[in-house]
Amino acid sequence: MPFNNRLLSSVDPIAARKAFVFTAVFLLLTGWHALKSDTQLGILVPTLLIYTLILINTYSSIRLFASIQPPHNLQQELIDFILGVLYLCMVLTMERPTLFSMSVSIMFVAASLKYAFLLRGVSYIRLLRHKIIVDAIGAVSAFAAFLLILFWHTAHALWLWAVIFALAQIDIFFLHPLYVPHKEQDERKAPLYSH
Repeated sequence: MPFNNRLLSSVDPIAARKAFVFTAVFLLLTGWHALKSDTQLGILVPTLLIYTLILINTYSSIRLFASIQPPHNLQQELIDFILGVLYLCMVLTMERPTLFSMSVSIMFVAASLKYAFLLRGVSYIRLLRHKIIVDAIGAVSAFAAFLLILFWHTAHALWLWAVIFALAQIDIFFLHPLYVPHKEQDERKAPLYSH
């Protein structure tokens, strides 16, 4: 069946496995890093909450978007590698809120670029635009948190960011579900891919 002419009635099993492995590895790294950390709980807990919510979104994102991404696309694979490095940076900077917030912001920018480049190759235009907007908002909010951390109280800024980020998940998963493909496809023609 042509790659971009099918609705995503079911997720590609390889994409689901990739999502599970990526998320599990980074959850384990996060747990290990948090257990050995001597950072104040007022800083570590909101940072862990933010990162855990990012990983929940990442699982859903990889599971869906790897199903529609053209196979063996070097540009997408390079961006995926960069994103993996940024996820590792986020884990390693959890104890340093300014670096953590900048890592998150850069990760969201890289993710926005990933999906912007993908616009040229698949027919899920509305879905990709929605994802790009959400990631751009994530980048701006992380940068705003960076500024608040620099110029306000670190723990208060992290908790405020964590609460706002957690509330945003209600919109992303329930009010305007991001990880569900739109029922009707866009009219734009894109190259056909098969898995």
